[in-house]
Amino acid sequence: MHEPLAYRFRVITRSMTVTDEDRDGVVRLALDKTPRGESVWVVVDMSSGDRVFDTPRPEHMRHVPLPAAAMRGKANGHRAGIDGVARSMAFWCVRPGVGAWSTVVYDGEPEDGDGRFDGRLTSALESMESVDSSAPPPDDFKSGDVVVGVDIYSLDTFDVRVTP
Repeated sequence: MHEPLAYRFRVITRSMTVTDEDRDGVVRLALDKTPRGESVWVVVDMSSGDRVFDTPRPEHMRHVPLPAAAMRGKANGHRAGIDGVARSMAFWCVRPGVGAWSTVVYDGEPEDGDGRFDGRLTSALESMESVDSSAPPPDDFKSGDVVVGVDIYSLDTFDVRVTP
């Protein structure tokens, strides 16, 4: 979400799990306040991995698959991770039936896997934080995992389901 300030905006990311309390097949989320700026909403079903993307201004939303080449499995002494397609991104990894983890990565910052300001960023899977206090993040991808990314500035959305 972009919260407007005097001459810029503040980036706000929120991650949470919500259950279908009344078991009617619809999950409702009560907001503490109405978002004032641009925002994008990503909802992932924790049991199936199905996902939906929406925004109050759909004409401004761009959604594309995350390239399979962006996913790097654990191999040859390297950590599993996601290569970003923008310079600043929020990522979520959902393992249906197990848990969800998230991180925000800015190019050149400590969370960036290569630690260099070089126009490329990498998010290490094992450094993500649990969204719902579930299991610690996995150290590698597994078939069926869902990875979602949002470009922090353009709010473009990306996703992929890991396949064998």
